[in-house]
Amino acid sequence: MQQRIQIPRNGIELAGVLFTPEHFDKTKQFPAIVVVHPGGSVKEQTAGLYAGKLAEAGFVAVAYNASHQGESGGEPRFLESPSVHVAVIRYVIDYLNNLPFVDNNCIGALGICAGGGYVDNAAQIDKRIKAVANVSGIDIGWLRPLQKSLSSNSRNPNTGFRLFSFQIFTDFTQIPP
Repeated sequence: MQQRIQIPRNGIELAGVLFTPEHFDKTKQFPAIVVVHPGGSVKEQTAGLYAGKLAEAGFVAVAYNASHQGESGGEPRFLESPSVHVAVIRYVIDYLNNLPFVDNNCIGALGICAGGGYVDNAAQIDKRIKAVANVSGIDIGWLRPLQKSLSSNSRNPNTGFRLFSFQIFTDFTQIPP
């Protein structure tokens, strides 16, 4: 079953869809999963597909549009800010925590593409997330230096990869034992 929901986030309404298992009983508790869409995507695309499949497997799942995306509020539109996305995941978990049929000790997060990086970062600071999974996950914060390195060496992308790899090695070797 699917139900459209609104999740408050500091004056911005997040648009979402709550998916429940086929034999849903609101008097019981279910594990829940927050499904985080790829950068620039919306809940009706991959996140909604995965959330529906998770509900078929017995989970309560939420697919939502991050703030500034799709039907959710927020200006400027189409903002792709990793810190904002991580905060939004925590608001969705707040929403789940207030549902009597969600087992608050069994909340997981699934991130798709850029959503994978956001989920990984959210799980580091929000211990309510008990399990994390990624589908083609990428950390946008990590990707930006690589893009800069590659774009500055557009005539030979391999030079950019070598420079980026060398920088990672240099950074690592400067960490005290």
